Amino acid sequence: MRSPHPRAALALATLTLGAACASFRPAPAPVRPTNAAVRLTFAAPRVLRAVGRAGDTLVWPRVAAVAGRVTAVRGDTLDLAVRWVRDAGGRARDWTRDPRRAPALALVPAAGDRVEARRFDARKTAAGVLVAAGAVTAAYLLLLFVAFGLSGGGAGT
Repeated sequence: MRSPHPRAALALATLTLGAACASFRPAPAPVRPTNAAVRLTFAAPRVLRAVGRAGDTLVWPRVAAVAGRVTAVRGDTLDLAVRWVRDAGGRARDWTRDPRRAPALALVPAAGDRVEARRFDARKTAAGVLVAAGAVTAAYLLLLFVAFGLSGGGAGT
């Protein structure tokens, strides 16, 4: 019998840990690290104007939240490569699958806006390791059960 492919277990563990290792937490004011992933939730919906990759101007009315990667910090202004925007009605526009097409946005957070940065989270990482280890163990035991027909019954009559 052929042993289970280790790449599947590695892929599962990588996906679980990649999703678990970080979370959004309040960012220090002002946000300094360039290339940081940030999420801004506005105290009141805003109209945002961004520049598309083709140089066109994009206008989003009633935006409740925006997320992106900081490309520059100029005083209080954050320059973002936008990942997604969500309007006050909960509808979202997303560029996470094709970040090369992400529009550029310059904005100044207002008083009352919540600015969060993605940071390492030790508790989520530990939980991710436990979930990944449990999933890999369960998959391995299931494969053994199927491969050897372990039904739990005793010797035959």
